[in-house]
Amino acid sequence: MPSDVLSEEKMLSIMIDMHIAEEVLQTKNIHFDSSRVLFHSVYKSSILKKYNVDLATFDSSFVYYERNVEHMDKLYQRVIDSLAFRYSINKIE
Repeated sequence: MPSDVLSEEKMLSIMIDMHIAEEVLQTKNIHFDSSRVLFHSVYKSSILKKYNVDLATFDSSFVYYERNVEHMDKLYQRVIDSLAFRYSINKIE
């Protein structure tokens, strides 16, 4: 893996938080276009800040994982497993 690509563990944590944020937005009565703007302008930037990652690094890392299908499949399976576990114990509010 290239040195400028986020580790699988960090990508996993970021992607889990982003999926949780998307879920929170979906539960609100906000038009889809507005929720997308809100997600990108507030939620995504806050999540990246939490992990001390800039947008360019996240985006290039995401592209790296997308181009390496086995990595992306493994990563998304872990995201799904983690979210399913969190839902099962009611940790997502």
